[in-house]
Amino acid sequence: MYDGTQATEGEVLHLLTALVLVHKPEVVVETGTFNGHGTQAIQAGLKSNDKGHLWTVENNAFMTRQYAEMELDRVTFVDADSLEWAEEAKPWIDLAFVDCGEPEHRLTVLRTLALKTRGILALHDTSFYPELEEMAIGAIGPPALSLPVVNGLLIWKV
Repeated sequence: MYDGTQATEGEVLHLLTALVLVHKPEVVVETGTFNGHGTQAIQAGLKSNDKGHLWTVENNAFMTRQYAEMELDRVTFVDADSLEWAEEAKPWIDLAFVDCGEPEHRLTVLRTLALKTRGILALHDTSFYPELEEMAIGAIGPPALSLPVVNGLLIWKV
């Protein structure tokens, strides 16, 4: 991790870019912009593909404004609660990266986005929050991949 906290690990950032490069999504959603590293990794793949758009949702207005000033191509920064935004999101999300809030909140966002995703659904911090993995598998079913990165990552093909 770049800042020694709960930020997304470097190998996960590389994987996010690779998933975008290979899957070639039109619509990507990231919940929990935090420090913007995941946003930049996803955007790099979109830019390289020359297609797709990322909506990254963060409920910290200061951080959202700070990153919005970056004006990244193919990225819309959304200042909102991830669950409220997910409930209003249009269907047909091609790739969703859920990385927001405490376990119960994150699980509800995951369930909501799972109904709208037609491709790849990824959940971060399943080792950081051990109960989250069990709850997510109970709600969504077994993941296609469970990756042993520091904070944990589950990936579904939905």
